[in-house]
Amino acid sequence: DVASILWSLPSFVVGGLTINLAQSPHLWPWTAQYLFTLGAVGAVTGLLFLGPSFAIFPSIRRIVNHGPFQYIRHPIYLAELVMIAACCVACSNTLIWLLFLLGIFAVIVRISFEEKILRQSAEYLSYCSRVRFRLIPGIW
Repeated sequence: DVASILWSLPSFVVGGLTINLAQSPHLWPWTAQYLFTLGAVGAVTGLLFLGPSFAIFPSIRRIVNHGPFQYIRHPIYLAELVMIAACCVACSNTLIWLLFLLGIFAVIVRISFEEKILRQSAEYLSYCSRVRFRLIPGIW
């Protein structure tokens, strides 16, 4: 529905803003470069496992329960947050850290709307009973 699409957009915007506000990556400290690379590898890995079940906006598709999806339900969103955190480490100004906090909130909202749609699927409900955590193993 339209609300789900609208609530999905802020996480895209926050990610784009933080990357644009951070200085050029070749000037980043090695810790930020490592963190960004880790997030990018995590995102690509998640997308490869997701395969044809990937979509920009929430919809009921085949449930993927292997690879990183066997540990948390939204590994690509976690990887996105890791990349945003890397931009924060690289730039380290108040505005970019506020955007990171906004990004966390936006991803949580996005996950909530996405799962509202996905919970209409018995397969997804079964998956949720096996994979308890949405974003951070042991926490949420």
